[in-house]
Amino acid sequence: MKKVPFYFMRHAETDHNTYRIYNDAEDVDLNETGKGQAKEVQNLFHSLSLITVCTSPLLRAQRTKEIVLHNKTFDDIVLDGFRECPGMLWKLFMKIPDVQNGLKRLGFKSPYIIQ
Repeated sequence: MKKVPFYFMRHAETDHNTYRIYNDAEDVDLNETGKGQAKEVQNLFHSLSLITVCTSPLLRAQRTKEIVLHNKTFDDIVLDGFRECPGMLWKLFMKIPDVQNGLKRLGFKSPYIIQ
């Protein structure tokens, strides 16, 4: 099997993240901080060649994708099964040392890395 790069990105910040509102079902947009975060990440993806991007249909994920991948060409697949990662699962994922080390190497700081 041919190895190809895989990139995983969570949506940028919403007011629910800021105020620690854990209502996984509510569809909320990015706040101003989140829009700025997505703009920063845009530079990381600028030189990458993407073939396929799979996203959640939720507004926060769609808006993050629109900002980060502005002017990029790719197959855009929206998967209903990507609607929400339960908060507890995300916290466990972010505690994996390889995940944290990879994010640190990319220059990410809090709130991207959950302590």
